Amino acid sequence: MLSSLRLASISRRLGHHLFFCGLAFLMLAGGFSPAITVAEDWVIVIRAQSEMGIPPEPIGEEVDIFRERAMEKSRLQRREAKQRKKGKAPPTMKNFFSMSAPNDPADVSDGWGAIGRGGYLAGKTFGRTDSIAPLEVMPYVLSDEHFLFSDVRGFISNYSRFGGSAGMGYRYLREDWNAWGGASIWYDADDTTSKLFQQIGLSFEALVDRFELRSNIYLPFTSAQTYSNTVGAEQIVGNQLLYGQAVNQGVALSGVDLEFGYSLPIRERNWLRGFVGGYHFEGGAKGDVNGFKTRVEGVLNNGVTAQLLYTNDPLYGSNVMAGVSLQLPLGTNHPTSGWKHNTPSPFRFVERNYNVIVSREQAYTGSKVAINPRTGKPYQIAQVYDPGPSNASPIAVSPDDGTTANPYRSLAAAIATGSDVIYVRSGSTISESVTLLPGQHLLGETANLSLKLAVAGGETASLPHLSQAAGLGNATLTPHFEKVQGSTSPSITLASNTEVAGFNFNNTGGSGIVGTNVSGTNLHDLTFNQIGGDAIRLTGSSGNVSMNHIQINSTSGNGIVYDGGNANLLFNGQGNTITSQGDGFVLMNTNGGSIQLANLSVKATGGTGLRMSNVGSNVTIPSFFATQTFGPAVAISGTTGIVSTSGGVSTTTYNNYNFTGYTTITAPNGMGFSVNSSDALINVNNLNITSNSSSPALSIVNATSPFFVSSMNLNTNNATALYGRGVALLQINNGSITTVNAPAIDLQGSTINSALTSVSTNGGPFGISLVQSQGNLTIKGNGALGSGGVIQNTGEGLITNSFGIANLSYIDFTNNAVGIQSEKTSQLVLSGSRITGSTGFAIDSMNDATLVVQNSQITGNGTIAGGSIRVQADTLGTFNSQISGSTITDANGTAIEYLTLPTGAGASLASTIQSNTITGYRGSSPIIHFNWNGPQSLLVSNNRIYAQAAGMTGVFIQEPSATASVNAQVSGNTMNFASSQGTGLSVIAAGTSSLTVATNTINFQGVSGIGTRFSLAGSSTDYIASNIITDQAGGATGMLFDNVAANSRLQIDGNTINLLSTDLTPHQGIIFSNVAPTIQFTGTVNNLIYNATTSQSLFSAPVNSWTGGFYINGRLQ
Repeated sequence: MLSSLRLASISRRLGHHLFFCGLAFLMLAGGFSPAITVAEDWVIVIRAQSEMGIPPEPIGEEVDIFRERAMEKSRLQRREAKQRKKGKAPPTMKNFFSMSAPNDPADVSDGWGAIGRGGYLAGKTFGRTDSIAPLEVMPYVLSDEHFLFSDVRGFISNYSRFGGSAGMGYRYLREDWNAWGGASIWYDADDTTSKLFQQIGLSFEALVDRFELRSNIYLPFTSAQTYSNTVGAEQIVGNQLLYGQAVNQGVALSGVDLEFGYSLPIRERNWLRGFVGGYHFEGGAKGDVNGFKTRVEGVLNNGVTAQLLYTNDPLYGSNVMAGVSLQLPLGTNHPTSGWKHNTPSPFRFVERNYNVIVSREQAYTGSKVAINPRTGKPYQIAQVYDPGPSNASPIAVSPDDGTTANPYRSLAAAIATGSDVIYVRSGSTISESVTLLPGQHLLGETANLSLKLAVAGGETASLPHLSQAAGLGNATLTPHFEKVQGSTSPSITLASNTEVAGFNFNNTGGSGIVGTNVSGTNLHDLTFNQIGGDAIRLTGSSGNVSMNHIQINSTSGNGIVYDGGNANLLFNGQGNTITSQGDGFVLMNTNGGSIQLANLSVKATGGTGLRMSNVGSNVTIPSFFATQTFGPAVAISGTTGIVSTSGGVSTTTYNNYNFTGYTTITAPNGMGFSVNSSDALINVNNLNITSNSSSPALSIVNATSPFFVSSMNLNTNNATALYGRGVALLQINNGSITTVNAPAIDLQGSTINSALTSVSTNGGPFGISLVQSQGNLTIKGNGALGSGGVIQNTGEGLITNSFGIANLSYIDFTNNAVGIQSEKTSQLVLSGSRITGSTGFAIDSMNDATLVVQNSQITGNGTIAGGSIRVQADTLGTFNSQISGSTITDANGTAIEYLTLPTGAGASLASTIQSNTITGYRGSSPIIHFNWNGPQSLLVSNNRIYAQAAGMTGVFIQEPSATASVNAQVSGNTMNFASSQGTGLSVIAAGTSSLTVATNTINFQGVSGIGTRFSLAGSSTDYIASNIITDQAGGATGMLFDNVAANSRLQIDGNTINLLSTDLTPHQGIIFSNVAPTIQFTGTVNNLIYNATTSQSLFSAPVNSWTGGFYINGRLQ
């Protein structure tokens, strides 16, 4: 009894011993080195217990204790790693991108981080036929045995198609097992097949020491995508159309893959891995797909990875793909390099397919019956063959049933059958006036024309060409309508939802095609010759109206008339033109819908090319071409606004007419583009008009909504280019205008906000006229002289009257009666321009708020006693003027003159004349003259002034008003007088004045010159300093004060007066003729006067007329 019990105990202990030995053996075989020591200790303990006769604990408790010891030991190791890491500095950015580090890899502890990789996978493989370049990033969080991560990856194919995935997952680290396992969920999107497919994925993975096991599940949710749907092999059998259909589509497959692998370390941080596996996918028409795969992967320094993948399956065949990738951080900075735990590194990317697996499938179905999508029933086709009264039909006499063998001989009879399609065979001549039934297609068999019918499923099927095969008529002769004797009825009267195509209309008695109050019309591939009325007339249309490839060669009426209704009209005239005795295309009286006229071309119309009257629809015209229209090429008129009331407030919405492409008008006999009494908002993208007509190229009259032009080029001969009256807003962003014998721009009572590159005119009453208008006109040129245009041989080159801002650059005004005639203009700016040969003034400005002339050349203008620039005021106000950087040469009068007329007395003037070169040739005339009755603020500086005749004055300032003041600075100027009795500066002021006369250089080459001359009837505060006055002829006076009012203050400093010493004429320095006591002199800088005749002629002033003093030749005067 005892022996048996003892035997049972021994057996039980032996079983325990074998169990744990087996476990230890498995651990050893798997390399579970961290747990071996604990296992061995545990075996020794069990053996000792056995020898001592101590009963063993239950197996479950022993296993738990074993596992807990292993985990406790790994936790201790992790804590020690954390402590080690605290003492080390984090890697730098250089270390991050370096393949090696100067220190050992940092131990990895708990925390968050990210790894990334990018690479290239070359070659075809299962799931794709193109190479891709993937890029991905994997943020992670490590906390003890828990590893959470997300993964975002994207890729691009060689054909620039994209795809990507986003996933998140979890890995559990078991250091007691030297293993980890995890799962993740994914969203995939793939467009590399040119269609977007999407799926959800699940990934499972387990790594046990060096062994790896992975499996992925793919669950697409995108339906099948069609790549192509081809219809062909059409044939008419009886009265039905049969066809074949080939559909090429892609189906995303659901499936699973599995791979098993082993990693072999090669020295430190290098690995060689091998994998073998398979996959199974299903869901396609080709059946299940089972495949085999194997791959080998090499990792260098935990940074560079190279791989080869071989796959074999019945869907994609046998393929080898090669790939290379680079992981970040590099080398020793990669967290795998610092992983010191008893598990494989968890810093690995999930290995799964980048692409959604798509099966490309093609299915063909033959002899399908064409179904009319409008009715849901098979198309009924009635064929017609009528060779005309002069030709006998080759068909044997038999009952007409509309089949290929027995077509109807009467179009009206075929229509009466109610068939969906009336197919008129080539070679037919129709001498009937017919009315279609709703929903019918009237189609003419025409060589090189494919007539298509929409069939159920969204596809189209073509009607076959039958005449040549059947031996009927001329297969190349388009069926045509001809005149019905004694009838002026239209050839075809439309019903709703009808189509007409493939016919010629020749010499008809009435209109070609008409439709009244019909909905849904499709007209295409039609030709009209010698039509008795309108080629096409639609009245009160609704629904969708389509017109394509319509050629109109001649009509006694209009080409196309679209009158009323609210349909959506789509016209495409690619390669076709409209010629008619009336208007080419007429749009009128619509009240909704939309209109698009693409590639509209009209030629030699007897009326207007395109007429739009009361069009209450938005209109888009991508391109328009008009040639030799007898009337306007485009004529727009009428109201379009729709008034709506909400909350007692009325709002008007105006329609838009958009000419979005090129609008090209050539040789119209009337106006080119005309807008008259319209409220439509008009946009023209690119307007080009060339005209020899006497009517304006672009005429806008009483337009209450804006007219916008992006780019415009107008060329006319004998016609005004741009004519505007009552324009709410004209905005031109760029363009040029050239005219001969006619004005370029004539605008009145309008608002303009436009910029042109150039404007040129040769002949005509004026070049540009802007009258009673507001806004801004800019002519900008390109920075070169003359690039803004040439306006020549006109009455006035530019007329502005009560206008806003005219900004003109690089324009030449040549041989005009007046270069620029401006009045009441807010701002006139002339830059980089040349004005020559004007018989009157170059610039004649009256009451302009601001005049700016800069960097311009003004030469050879004016009549005797006239001048070059005249600035006048006959009304009160403040007037600003700036003339700078210009060259002005005047032979006839005053180069620059400012003048108030009697009614302008009291007006204020602010003028700057700076850095100019001004030459005058008119004797006894000033070169710059201010004769202004009102307050003056003047700056005349840094000019070069040349007086070439006797008695001339360089700068003459007059103020006749005793109540107005003069504030003038004349400085830095150089004045040269070539003849006698010249005066550099003359100031006559009846009122108070404040004068600065400084740093001027005045040279006299003729006798009896006067440097500066003052007659100051009002008190004056003057600063006269650093001027140099030189007499080279004799008899000169440096400074002459004819009159100085009491209480005046004069500071005279640092002037130099060089008088000629070799003649006998009196030489005078500074002379005060009349002084109202007392005045005050100040001065601290010595004035130098050379060669005065006597001491009295050095300085002279009435006795007891001044206080203070200034220095002359070192003496205080």
